[in-house]
Amino acid sequence: MQLTKTLLFALIGAAFAAPTEKRQASVIQAAVNTVQGSIAKLDTAVKAVGDDISTAQPVLAAATDLDTAIKKAGSDIGAAQPLQLQEALGLQNLATQLQTSTGTLIDDIIAKKPNFDKLGVSKVVLQNLQQQKSTVETLGSSLISKVPAIGQGIAQQAIDSVGATIDKGIQAYSGSAAAAVANGALPAGA
Repeated sequence: MQLTKTLLFALIGAAFAAPTEKRQASVIQAAVNTVQGSIAKLDTAVKAVGDDISTAQPVLAAATDLDTAIKKAGSDIGAAQPLQLQEALGLQNLATQLQTSTGTLIDDIIAKKPNFDKLGVSKVVLQNLQQQKSTVETLGSSLISKVPAIGQGIAQQAIDSVGATIDKGIQAYSGSAAAAVANGALPAGA
């Protein structure tokens, strides 16, 4: 009888635990999806930049929105419970999508450098890229803290890849490195 009660309570506990774990994965997925949406909006704004300052104004607003989305995602993820390994593996596709969309955004920002230079706002773009990198690192720390120890190395590699992509944009907007990056070469020591 005692064994039956113990087994029954264990089954009930498992039934309630599974939805909570799924909710934690969905919190993380929703947070990353929000960041993805903000990246897409910023990329759209960057692509629309021309030779008129009014075309650059939406970029600043979208960059600010992205920064806010990343900070909120970090906070939401920080409040979530740690994931089980299977859940963390299930979110791996999100990391790949984040890497891809970040790469596209940075490539587009680099391609628009002549426009930003002409408008005299390249320094603002550089500052925003530096801020985004810092914010992404904070988000990455929140994400990694939710992944089981066995998967943290893989998660760190994904975050490092996003950081390296942002670094490419920072280098393009950082003075003498700009010419080397524009020509497809990395400066010495990079």
